[in-house]
Amino acid sequence: MNTRLYISSVIMILVVINCYQLSSQSAHSYLRSGDKAYDEGNYSSSEELYLKSLEEETSTQGHFNLGNSLYQQERYEEAAEAYASAINHLEKDEDRAKAYHNQGNALYNNQDLEGSIEAYKNALRYNNQDEDTRSNLVQAMTQLKQMQAQQQEQQQPQDSDNRESDEENQEQQEQQQQEQQDSDEQQEQQQSEEQQQQEAEQDSSQSQSPQDSLSQAQLDSLMQQEVSKEEALRLLQIAEKEEKKLRDRIIRQDANAPKPKKDW
Repeated sequence: MNTRLYISSVIMILVVINCYQLSSQSAHSYLRSGDKAYDEGNYSSSEELYLKSLEEETSTQGHFNLGNSLYQQERYEEAAEAYASAINHLEKDEDRAKAYHNQGNALYNNQDLEGSIEAYKNALRYNNQDEDTRSNLVQAMTQLKQMQAQQQEQQQPQDSDNRESDEENQEQQEQQQQEQQDSDEQQEQQQSEEQQQQEAEQDSSQSQSPQDSLSQAQLDSLMQQEVSKEEALRLLQIAEKEEKKLRDRIIRQDANAPKPKKDW
């Protein structure tokens, strides 16, 4: 990185009005004193003198030289702002190119690579023959690409960790869903078994109830009434048939009943 700074010459404009002339002379005096301190390497003193010059009279030269003093003190962000103030009042392309070049250096040292690249491009727009600016632009663009590549490499493991975490969460959710489904199926099966057991108990209770009790009651009732001998005989035969059916059903149930295991 070429850190050479351009230093603009001081131009004094004479005016007719006496008060303005005195002010200009005072501002010019501060500028000259600031330049002397700057050349001697006393950058903090040159900064104070340039600021006093700007208090007396706002000038492009004052902002430009102030930026140089701030840059030498490694206060790069403030230096870039001072160069920007100078650029707003510059008229010559050559001066604008120098100011943009210095601003690019300040932004580069302040780790603002994108800002420095834009400043160097602006400098080349006003002077495309400046090799120092061209070299600085290439260096800033190269470093920006390297930084972006490093950020991308650091991001990839993080993305991989996020994917693994998502897969683990998905597996846990699927496992929970399967466990819930198994629990529901087990509950349904249990309810079904309980229902079947209730139905079986109900059938058993019905099969064990005397089916002929009603017929016998009807028979006794009829026997108390005045019926014919033939009717009484017919009812008796019906009752005997019903009793026989009941005995046969009980015999079949005993046959189908589970036999006890031997205990010897």
